[in-house]
Amino acid sequence: MLRQLAATALLLATLPVQAIVMRDDVPREDYRCDEACAGPTALFHLGNRRGGGAGTLIAPRWVLTAAHVAEHVEVGDTVSIGDDEFEVAQIALHPQAAQRDGFVDAALVQLSAPSEVIPAAINGSSEEAGKAVAFIGAGAPGDGRQGLGRFDGVVRRAGNRIEETRDHWLVFTFDAPDSESTLADEGISGPGDSGGPAFLRDVSGYCVAGISSWQDNDGQEGVYGVREFYVRTASIAGWISETLTAEDATVATCEP
Repeated sequence: MLRQLAATALLLATLPVQAIVMRDDVPREDYRCDEACAGPTALFHLGNRRGGGAGTLIAPRWVLTAAHVAEHVEVGDTVSIGDDEFEVAQIALHPQAAQRDGFVDAALVQLSAPSEVIPAAINGSSEEAGKAVAFIGAGAPGDGRQGLGRFDGVVRRAGNRIEETRDHWLVFTFDAPDSESTLADEGISGPGDSGGPAFLRDVSGYCVAGISSWQDNDGQEGVYGVREFYVRTASIAGWISETLTAEDATVATCEP
């Protein structure tokens, strides 16, 4: 994995954080994300409030996440990136975060000072359909046959392919091993990974194409056949640029 993945930020709460769900026929060690893959991690300590999720540093002072995750973050909460700690200075929800129709599950969290971690670029292309993506998460090693497991704190990486695009959504399916469309590292995110990134690769590295939001699981979690929905960063790039203040560097974009 290239350096952009070092910007991944995990938002943790007091509840167990469950993460990457994998194929049951592939050794779990194959999904491990080493230090070069995971990089420095930003930890949002939410105290005793219910919540949890993930986010990605996209500018020195800004983390991109889901609105339903940001609702559990407050100004003054502590953020750790590597050995450095920051306070949350501001939280900006997407204007459509509260709408029932046209809902956009996106938010930006501003840090009190810039991080030295290299921010991730965001995808600026609307041609995502059919492309492979990568997810990163830390937590329970679930698999598609048995479902969710128990938290173990290991950082893992999995892949999937964008099956469908909608106005504000990227759609993935957790394909079983016998499916013609399954990937060697097929997987999905799990509870606790909301707000985390789906990375697309371009010539210069990896960039954020989506924000983990929700699953259509028909009452089941972490099993084959689950469909997962991520907010399309290409559809909210304008809002991101408008929200970043003048003293912040312009967020980088890529077109894989």
